[in-house]
Amino acid sequence: MDTTKKDYKYIDKTRLEVGMKLRSEIYTKDGVVLIEEDTILDKNLIDRIIINEDIKEICIYDIKKEEIKIKEERVYVKIDKDKVSQVDEVEEEAKIELKKRREIVEEKLKEESDYLEDKIYKSNIDKKDLNKNLNLLTKNIMNELNDYPIILENIIKTKSINKYLYRHCINVSAITLMIGRWFGLEENILRDLVKSAILHDIGKLKINNKVLNKQGKLTAEEFEEIKKHPYQSYKIAKTIEGLSENVLLGILMHHEKEDGSGYPFNLKDNEIVKFAKIIAVADIFDAMTSKRVYHEKESPFKVLEMFQHNSFGKLDMSVVMLFIKKFADFYVGENVRLSNGEYAKIIQINYNEISRPLVRTVDGKFIDLNENLDILIDDFIE
Repeated sequence: MDTTKKDYKYIDKTRLEVGMKLRSEIYTKDGVVLIEEDTILDKNLIDRIIINEDIKEICIYDIKKEEIKIKEERVYVKIDKDKVSQVDEVEEEAKIELKKRREIVEEKLKEESDYLEDKIYKSNIDKKDLNKNLNLLTKNIMNELNDYPIILENIIKTKSINKYLYRHCINVSAITLMIGRWFGLEENILRDLVKSAILHDIGKLKINNKVLNKQGKLTAEEFEEIKKHPYQSYKIAKTIEGLSENVLLGILMHHEKEDGSGYPFNLKDNEIVKFAKIIAVADIFDAMTSKRVYHEKESPFKVLEMFQHNSFGKLDMSVVMLFIKKFADFYVGENVRLSNGEYAKIIQINYNEISRPLVRTVDGKFIDLNENLDILIDDFIE
């Protein structure tokens, strides 16, 4: 007999399947037993594990499911009534905590947006004070906007914003910061990256509002005016004392494309600084998932699908793929509305087809959207 072979293994919670048997108890972050050891998992228990953000890996017995000799409909879990009540209380507390996190993040996003408008974009104060205000806003974004799943959730679920320009720039700054941190950039570089994102659209203040907010397709002349905003932003930013070349070039180049089809200078590939490539992905994601006078908001999964299939030659694919992977990891367990009118929960992400995860509907039906091409995710829901 091989005594060295383990009878257990650790797997990611998204790979759990009905019929697997727990080798170890699962605890909440407060030390409460969520599920007892030796429990055989059914679909409801798996869902409970997946939506718990504190659980990453699960220890299960390393045996084939058929060896357990049990079918899904015959899975029974004996749990003490007091423990069931305790778990329900913990889940209710988790929901309250999640609501608080959302409210805190939304308040921070609004505060930073108002500060950007009043103290930087519309400021007529001394240039030295302007630099001080920019440094303070950058510090606040870096210190206070770190709850990444909730930030992305709030950005996506915010239905309408009156002062779009300012909130857009804060959203882009927050997403840009995330991407920079995922790349492992040093703090001093991150500070410059955030400054570049904060100021990337300040030149739009020089664009005619009728053109900027026009409903319907722009004329060729109007689009040429819109295309001036990166250079206008660059010119304004150059007047602010102490900004590095990376900050300025990130602003100037954020609409350039890898194949040279962007603007204002039709730069290509290595001619475009990394700051601009990161800001470009954040800029497009926020713009497309926001409701504007000239277009309806898109589902984030539709945007990610566009990134995945239509970005080659346009956007830096190292930035695109990192953003897609991290975004997808956050949204296992989220509730969504499907294009057929059903409501479902995301159970597992298909990284090859990011917009087509495995979902479970409210009546317990599993739908693999990669095999049901006529069904799409319309939107996230509460």
